[in-house]
Amino acid sequence: MDLRKFLIGYLFSVIFVLFIVPGMNAQTNPYNNQFLPHWQVGVNGGTSLFFGDIKQNLIIPISNHVNEWRFAFSVHVGYQISPVFMVGLQCVFGNLSGTRRRWNLYFDAEYFEANLITNINFNNLFGNKRKKRFFNVYGEFGIGLMQHNTEVKDLTTSRVIKTVGYGEGAGINGMTIEGVITYGMGFNFYLNDHWVIQIESVNRAINTDRLDGYEDMFPFDVYNLTSVGFIYKFGTSKRKITKIRKIRKLKTDPF
Repeated sequence: MDLRKFLIGYLFSVIFVLFIVPGMNAQTNPYNNQFLPHWQVGVNGGTSLFFGDIKQNLIIPISNHVNEWRFAFSVHVGYQISPVFMVGLQCVFGNLSGTRRRWNLYFDAEYFEANLITNINFNNLFGNKRKKRFFNVYGEFGIGLMQHNTEVKDLTTSRVIKTVGYGEGAGINGMTIEGVITYGMGFNFYLNDHWVIQIESVNRAINTDRLDGYEDMFPFDVYNLTSVGFIYKFGTSKRKITKIRKIRKLKTDPF
């Protein structure tokens, strides 16, 4: 992957989605539409699990000698364009680890991600666009950049054998920078007009095999972030919606 072209394309995508698309939607959204576009912010936290070369089991993480369970948290700001689509910018901070006892190796990594994401509401995509739902199911897809520092260590002595990043990469403070594609699904549970509980599980596919510091069997590394969090929606209260509809009615029917 040409990292320079990736960075330029990613930057323009973020600018287009977060600034141009909302403006276009505001101009084209019909006045009698029951849906009102709105902004939202969210915070999530959960497990950050690695799948690649240095891993003891194919799927299930181990919890001893050395523990592969790690954690991460994310924040996002999004714009709900329609009842089906939400676009936004997401940042993730976390750690990863993996063990391969047969090779006498394990690794530890710290990482930071910045992703452009879109959520597709499957309930509204395939069913009636009902305003009053207790929950919905959505798919999440995204593209972005990951920066990481990785240490590969001897499993017996914990001696550092190899490092990736740590001043030698092109990212922040010399972290290694990679392209990443995200895909997964989640559930939103609506508490009221503003607050939503979010549960999601999203895989992240890295465009190289360097995340665990070992390049061999897997052509690229993958990790999963399964998390629980809260979303706060702006401009969705009943009073706000009623006020906007009255203004729209006056604009279209002044008499």
